[in-house]
Amino acid sequence: MKIQICWQSWLTLIALATGLLVNQQSMKANDDFGSWHGLSVKFLDSDRWTLAAVGQARLRNDSSELFSYLLSPQLTYKVSPYLRLGMNYTYLPTRPAVGGDFRYQHRWETEINPRWPVNDWLTLDLRNRFELRWLEDHRGTNERSRHRPQATIRLKGLGPLESVFINNEFFYDYDAHRRSENRLVPLGMNIRLNSRAVFTTYYMLASVRGSGGWINTHVPGSHFTLDF
Repeated sequence: MKIQICWQSWLTLIALATGLLVNQQSMKANDDFGSWHGLSVKFLDSDRWTLAAVGQARLRNDSSELFSYLLSPQLTYKVSPYLRLGMNYTYLPTRPAVGGDFRYQHRWETEINPRWPVNDWLTLDLRNRFELRWLEDHRGTNERSRHRPQATIRLKGLGPLESVFINNEFFYDYDAHRRSENRLVPLGMNIRLNSRAVFTTYYMLASVRGSGGWINTHVPGSHFTLDF
């Protein structure tokens, strides 16, 4: 097991470093600024099962315009300390870049998420999500996968600051046969408010591939997690 963890640890760190270099090369002077704000409520959190409701609001144009929001019930099964499986439904209306009415998006999502506790302060995990999407004004379904390696460092002696993390998520569109999005988080922090509430804050560089190249948005984000 020690050899396997070491190999997977290097693979995860290489993926994170690759995402950082790709996003640095694609940054432009006309990048947009936005903000994302989310809430997760856990209704069940047992040794094996977790059931949560997730919501999120996304703003663009210097955080002046609500362009998308997300509603998602999510079910997770903990196979072992090293593997979790997930099933989600997500409703994600989004306003086009040129403005106009929101256009709906329905998604059925399945997840296979390995994780590796390297030691008592470092954990590596890899979220693999496959999405079957129904998009307004698009015939049939659209398939997409997304993969997010993450490194989390647990902290001690810093008050409510429990941990910091870094991750990079890349998206592959199987209809377009190309990488379509990338979301790099070079720094995030988890702050324990009480025994049932955690506040997460982070900075993200969100990149979307358009017809003219990559379009970047700088996103400070926040997320509350409540455990009932």
